[in-house]
Amino acid sequence: MQRFYPFIKEWWNKVDLRGSDWEDRIVAKAPAAAGEGYYLPHFHHSALQGVVDFLEVASTHWDEIGAESWTKPAQQPHPQP
Repeated sequence: MQRFYPFIKEWWNKVDLRGSDWEDRIVAKAPAAAGEGYYLPHFHHSALQGVVDFLEVASTHWDEIGAESWTKPAQQPHPQP
């Protein structure tokens, strides 16, 4: 958890900001009878931006969370039943 905490915290902050953006920019400006035709394109854009945000944050923390930074766990014998 210590290894991932800075990454998770930064990523969650971006997710939280995107939620506010969704409320302010999409929901607040929705037409009265808004349906799938209005929300779906906005949702797709928002979802793709979420992927970009994740990758941007992961790239800045890659030295901490990347596979190269992990060591193998100590081998512990499993107790026999």
